[in-house]
Amino acid sequence: MAEKERIGYFDTMKGIAIILVIVHHALGYNGTPIEIMLESMRMPIFIFVAGLFLSFRRGFKVLAIKKINRYILPLIFFSLLYLLVYDLFVADTLSFSYFKVRIYNYIINLSLNNANTPLWFLKMLFLLCIITYYIDKLLQRCSKPIRLLIAIAICTAFAYLFECFNPHIIETPISVIVYNSQLPSAIYMLPVYYFAYLYKDIFIKPVSKQKVLALLPIALVIWYFTGREPVQYYRAWSESPYLLLLIAQVSAVYCCFAVAYALGRVPVISYYGQYSLAILGTHSIVQLLLERVFHIENPMIMLAIILLTAPALIYISTRYLPHFSAQKELIKVDENGKIRISFCD
Repeated sequence: MAEKERIGYFDTMKGIAIILVIVHHALGYNGTPIEIMLESMRMPIFIFVAGLFLSFRRGFKVLAIKKINRYILPLIFFSLLYLLVYDLFVADTLSFSYFKVRIYNYIINLSLNNANTPLWFLKMLFLLCIITYYIDKLLQRCSKPIRLLIAIAICTAFAYLFECFNPHIIETPISVIVYNSQLPSAIYMLPVYYFAYLYKDIFIKPVSKQKVLALLPIALVIWYFTGREPVQYYRAWSESPYLLLLIAQVSAVYCCFAVAYALGRVPVISYYGQYSLAILGTHSIVQLLLERVFHIENPMIMLAIILLTAPALIYISTRYLPHFSAQKELIKVDENGKIRISFCD
């Protein structure tokens, strides 16, 4: 993809988020108060930053193709890579027929990311973009606060509908597909995404650092008192106070934004943030090899190795696989609106 002038503090935000993701996966989840609070920060940071740079100016077709390049192609590639590594080095049962059956089952159930579980997030981001496009088109004549309030109301209403299809209550083919699609998670996170889209100018061109940091203590207090509920993205409405979780997420994201804005670009952290998608797609593969092939059980050693190998994997992914790591577009829309596939710039 065409290289644009980057805003350093957003890369810092994403760098903080992807490091928290790696720490979470390497060290495991113990349900401590700090872990519960960080749940309301990790993924919402990515959602918030993605919403800031959402644009509908070129129409739905261009939007959908761009998001397929950015989210769906990396989802497919890194999921298949995970399956291949697993069959070669862990299961030791690599055969084309077996591999083909597994892929078929994943596709039928819309659960390809189950092969590389952190990638569930990419499906959610893709759906968020599509849903937000239609909601904003429907509400374009309303003021921004009214649009946001209506979006929250729509999300809350859909919550009860999704509970009817919850496979954790009654498992049916439809319920499995609905939840594997990450549609409930996308609806749940829509207010954060839509808020970022509507009020992007506030964060892309903020006022002075002093004013941004002045709100940090207030955001910290709000996050502390609202971020104590565990976040379950697939059952956010039935098992957690939804509006409270939204407040926790917005305040947590603001805390990260304020710190990142004050610091600007930070070596290593901002670099990890700039290429967070490549890390998201590869870190679970590294963890799989460390656990199942090299039998490393110490989580701190595992964490250190994942963080240290990240730059090499970023280099390989972005230099040799740019079309599958969201660096270049494989599927393009030309000036006449025709869709074509090209490996050339």
